[in-house]
Formats: sequence, C-alpha cells, structure tokens
Amino acid sequence: MKKTAATVKATVSWYRHWIVAVVALIVAFFTFVPAKPHYLPDAVTGVWTSSHPSYADRNLELTTVTMAFGTSQNTVDVYFVSHVETSLQGNRTLYTVHCHRRGGPEETVRFYHIERNGGEITLKNQQHVTWVRTRM
Repeated sequence: MKKTAATVKATVSWYRHWIVAVVALIVAFFTFVPAKPHYLPDAVTGVWTSSHPSYADRNLELTTVTMAFGTSQNTVDVYFVSHVETSLQGNRTLYTVHCHRRGGPEETVRFYHIERNGGEITLKNQQHVTWVRTRM
C-alpha cells in the first residue's frame, strides 16, 4: 500500500500531538508535585537547656517534626515543622525552620547550631543565650 502525502502528513501530525501531550504531562508533573519536605536532622534533636538566668527554668525540645518550647513547669508551646532550610556559616549551621502552631499561621524560627561540646544552639534573635543538649 502506497502512502500518499496526506497519509504521511496525518501520521506526522498524530505523533506530534502525542509528543506535545507527553512533554506537557512531564512538565506538569515536575511543576505541581511538591518537593519532599526537609525536617530537622538528628544532629539537633533532643532536649536543650540553658544556664542563662532568664531561661534556667525553660527548655527547648526538638524532634524531626516538632519544636516545643517549655516556657515554665506547666506550659509548653508546640510548633509543627513544615520545612527546614540550612546554611553553613563558618563553623556553625544556620537553621531556618518554617513552622506553625496547630491551626495557626506559618512562623519562622532561626537558630545556629555548633557541634562543639556535644552541641550548642543559639537562637538568631538571642545570640547571648546558649542552649546545650541535655537529652537525646
């Protein structure tokens, strides 16, 4: 069977439509599928306390997916981690934690972590206060 110019043109057009459709699906997949979230690493998880007089009765408990601020013996503020960004700055790592309270708006907490002495954390907005890990 001899192919006419019209038949060849129709076949090429059919393949072209399928190629465009497949490329569009691939682009849509990579555009709309959310990236895997980044949570807190094990290097910073645990219970952290400070000897600073203003924070001696408080603690900071970090898990891979939560940040809990013990604000007194009876009160805890819990934040759920949405996403974590890290940036190496000299001998310390800056963690930018995007988090929220249950039903609340997204907030950002930034802290530095240094590996020395079993690990130390300083909140970016309170660098005069050092937190040390007391429990894993």
